[in-house]
Amino acid sequence: MTEDKKLYICHIRGKVKRDMNIYVGDYVKIKPLEDEKAIIEKIYPRKNALIRPFVSNMDNLIIVVAPVPKPDWLLVDKLIVSCYIENIRPTLCFHKADLISREEIKHLTKPYEGVIRLVQTSIKDKSIGLKELYEVMQGGLSCFTGQSAVGKSSIINEILGKEVMEVCDVSPKAQRGKNTTRHIEIFDWGGGRVTDTCGFSLLELEELPPQELTYYYDEYMKLMPECRFTDCVHINEPECAVKKAVEEGSLSKERYLRYISIYNELKEKQDEKY
Repeated sequence: MTEDKKLYICHIRGKVKRDMNIYVGDYVKIKPLEDEKAIIEKIYPRKNALIRPFVSNMDNLIIVVAPVPKPDWLLVDKLIVSCYIENIRPTLCFHKADLISREEIKHLTKPYEGVIRLVQTSIKDKSIGLKELYEVMQGGLSCFTGQSAVGKSSIINEILGKEVMEVCDVSPKAQRGKNTTRHIEIFDWGGGRVTDTCGFSLLELEELPPQELTYYYDEYMKLMPECRFTDCVHINEPECAVKKAVEEGSLSKERYLRYISIYNELKEKQDEKY
């Protein structure tokens, strides 16, 4: 799509393709041909990118969870870290909020209060949260991501006012959704641009040194000056303010255990590399 909203079906020059993979959201230089076709001659530098999904130049990442399927909070934490690494604004969207009580939602999302922006949404009860979600998405490119069948495509259909994305129900037996989004596409919605992504249940962080993981947890960084060691990673060190806060209940134990899991995963990758 060009600046004047004209659409072209494009092919990419071989040299450009060899030098750089192309992502949805890339800004490119094209050479128009006949019949609304064009050749991509250049890919401009990206301000950010996620490897999975392959989307670039994002302003907002809307991480969608729901009561069903059961939220994968480890995936959520990895996505938040990825956002901070890539300088993308993360928002946690608790969808299908009509299915459980506000108290239950508050309990589930409490570890993220003060960490990232939280919104609740429902398609069945449109009075819940859609206005707040629109405010988050104003201007720029917003990408929806999360597990399959949490309702990403349903939210986008509601935002656009028409069915552009296929939706599916959760399997009663497996309590998981079938992945109905098989491609990534950007849509204009008036207040900005939006894209859905293929649902997934696994995210691998890029090569982040394990000792730097703590930098992407704001609640841990605030306590860092109180730790005995200035380079504390809050795992085995004595007199650690983060571990003390977890023990006292002022920090989420579950989120801390996931932090340890991510740290160990990164440490294992580092040890294998060297």
